Amino acid sequence: MTPYLARVIWNDAQGSATEVFESRKHHAPVVMATVGWITAKDRAGVSICCEQWSEDGAVKFRGHTYIPAGMVMRIVRLKPQPLV
Repeated sequence: MTPYLARVIWNDAQGSATEVFESRKHHAPVVMATVGWITAKDRAGVSICCEQWSEDGAVKFRGHTYIPAGMVMRIVRLKPQPLV
């Protein structure tokens, strides 16, 4: 697939080893927003990278986050800007 710039809204798991458990506060996902280039997307999930650069004529990515498909709420395509 051709990578594209996007914002992914997703439900992340949460936990704490030191806080006293409160059902209203802790028994729910944390809604996250991650912005970057979608480099892979299939039935299993989405891979998004926060950094892009060109080296020796090849576009490369780093700063990877994998989000399982069941945690993705929505994906919003963004308009990419030139690197310089």
